[in-house]
Amino acid sequence: MPTWIENFNLSFGQEIPALTYPLTTANKVALEFLPIGVGIADLRCEFVYLNARVQEWFGGAFGPVPEEKRFRNWAQTHGVYETNRFRLVTREALPWVAASQGKSLGTTDIFLRHDPAPMERYLRLSSSPLLNGDGKLCANLVTLTDVSTLYEKHRELQNACDFFQTIFYSVPEPLAVSDPQTSAFLFANQSFIELLHSRRHRLLGVPAFEKRLWRDSRQRERVQDELSRTGRVRSETIEFDLPSSPSLSFSFDLLHWGTGAVWLWKAVSLQKPLDENSGTARDWEVSPGTPWISATKANS
Repeated sequence: MPTWIENFNLSFGQEIPALTYPLTTANKVALEFLPIGVGIADLRCEFVYLNARVQEWFGGAFGPVPEEKRFRNWAQTHGVYETNRFRLVTREALPWVAASQGKSLGTTDIFLRHDPAPMERYLRLSSSPLLNGDGKLCANLVTLTDVSTLYEKHRELQNACDFFQTIFYSVPEPLAVSDPQTSAFLFANQSFIELLHSRRHRLLGVPAFEKRLWRDSRQRERVQDELSRTGRVRSETIEFDLPSSPSLSFSFDLLHWGTGAVWLWKAVSLQKPLDENSGTARDWEVSPGTPWISATKANS
């Protein structure tokens, strides 16, 4: 008895008015012109139909998915890897295999790389059950979508993040990034950590109030208001409770990051109230070179 799937939405808004299993000639013609890969796997996980897109990506048709003992050879032959690009995909990760066992995986992304295929690509796999007239599973409809562009964009973004992270942690100027809502430090380079006489594990994730920064809440609200209006505060002096009791001046920038925003802290100058030897005040200015703090007398 044929099985019907009414108004099945495959992907990208591609809709087939009615699909029967076994496939009719009209069904096959409709599936051949879809921009995604489509296949039908029986309960033995053997594909009884693959459209031209799937055969193009895999360099031809492929046989049934074997049991666990021989699956590794099957995965190597067809070049089916996890998205990390080096570990072979497991049998249980294939949606149509899980569906044949009455399980639902949603979608699975794979990396496809083997000699017969024209090029490497990332594919998103999904499976939907085909039921007979009695409501029993008789086959699985499998869709394969090329998501290589999404992974390439993600890789480019990750490379950019790694590049800027390297710069952030390498520059000699004290820099830190905090959450505007909680005032917790998210990132800080070594110069900033040393400036606060702290340790990375003690500083990151801790609100500035707990580090005795910004004991004056009105000052913080003033900075927050100016950042919201202009996106930058050129210099704001904050009192620290450090052994040397210095006052630090910071510049702040509001940076939009993802769906939110963060504050970028940059130390501008450090002022000690009294020089121990000369009895005069000294200004410590952050310099762009090495060492990252240079001392100059204020009253020379």
